Amino acid sequence: MIVYSRPPNYDKILKAFPQAANSGMFFTYYPDIYIPDHSHMSAAILAHEKVHLKQQHAFDVALNDPDDDGVEAWWDQYIISDLWRFEQELEGHRAEYQWWRTYKPAARTRNLHLIALRLSSPLYGSLRTYEECLRLIMRRGHSANRG
Repeated sequence: MIVYSRPPNYDKILKAFPQAANSGMFFTYYPDIYIPDHSHMSAAILAHEKVHLKQQHAFDVALNDPDDDGVEAWWDQYIISDLWRFEQELEGHRAEYQWWRTYKPAARTRNLHLIALRLSSPLYGSLRTYEECLRLIMRRGHSANRG
């Protein structure tokens, strides 16, 4: 499940998101989670990455592709569609926040702010403001669509 190397599509990811080359980045490519720089993955981040495993598996199953190319198709959609990428990341960031609420409630507020800062950052395209991300992370089950 945890692989200490680059995911198969690492070059494609970096072409679209050069900042993903920073240390401490994790990548999910079903059925594995990749840690290129061998950094430590917290339990909260693991909860986030497990969401992406489920998303990718569901995408693969939905495509009913005998060549098992659904994960690559998930990544292609992730790269080209800002809104879709944000929806995928919002679900992961919500799982991360829920981990803090459940297992370390005293630290949940501080971590909520850090999670919202990351989700609103250039890494994901700065698609929502920090305030919007705070609100959306706390609103479980609601879409990120505006309007």
